[in-house]
Amino acid sequence: MKLRFLAFLLTIMTFISCDDAFKRQDFYLSNPTTKEIKVGIDDKTYVVAPNSYEILKLDTGEHKLTYNDQQTAFNVFYSNSGGIINPTLEPHYIYSMVYATEGNFDKFGATMREVWIDGVSYEDNIKSTNALFIDNNFYRCTYFLGEEYPEEQITYDKKAVGNFFNKFFTKAEFIAFYDAILVEEEKGFHQANQMADGENTITESNVVELVLPDVDQADVIASYKKEMELVEEYKNSTDAARQKAIHKELFDLAMSRSKLDINYSKLSTAQNQSMNDFVHASGRISGAGIIQL
Repeated sequence: MKLRFLAFLLTIMTFISCDDAFKRQDFYLSNPTTKEIKVGIDDKTYVVAPNSYEILKLDTGEHKLTYNDQQTAFNVFYSNSGGIINPTLEPHYIYSMVYATEGNFDKFGATMREVWIDGVSYEDNIKSTNALFIDNNFYRCTYFLGEEYPEEQITYDKKAVGNFFNKFFTKAEFIAFYDAILVEEEKGFHQANQMADGENTITESNVVELVLPDVDQADVIASYKKEMELVEEYKNSTDAARQKAIHKELFDLAMSRSKLDINYSKLSTAQNQSMNDFVHASGRISGAGIIQL
């Protein structure tokens, strides 16, 4: 049986928010386990109780995380919008809720994914990740751990008809949230069907590899090589002004490459895919708010 969130539950929302919700720069040091953990960040040690979190403010620049006698360097960028620091590498979830004015829900098509949690199958607009750094620059969550979806969103824009709103969850938080919104006959399904060693699937890859595209054209390859240099510099930059300048250079480089004479129809599927993969990986690094070094 696949648990599904019924669509009609979303249509009760009256007003839709159009505010910029991504100005926050909170990092949640998450411990979704049943044991206390100790985590060092730079020269401070955090003792995080079971099934809880600490909210951190991190300056732009390089930091050190220490957990279980292992040290990891990471960089925080000026453009960050917060996220989750997950030293136990436990699954966390991103759910997308639709808020829509009456009669407009069908205008918002959700991406249905199947995710297994404790051996129980869920199918909905949900992602799962066990990354050490869960970057909100990519997940665009309005609501973080411990925060609830409001019953309605308020806007003064008379033309607004709806939008998606994302939220971060720990496993326990998501199971409780989802159970609460199920129809009555499906409530308690997870608790009744979970398995001690049940599968917990991960939809989000933690591997980002920037590989030079396989294109036999000198000017194109020169452009990609320049982009690789800029992206690598960005990844390690601790200066906000330089990070902004690199973003501008990357934009200009992409615009100039778009004017090159590239005959995509003569390229193989693999060659076109290599360019797509490069652009995706480049964007993941240069668009990051926090990244492991």
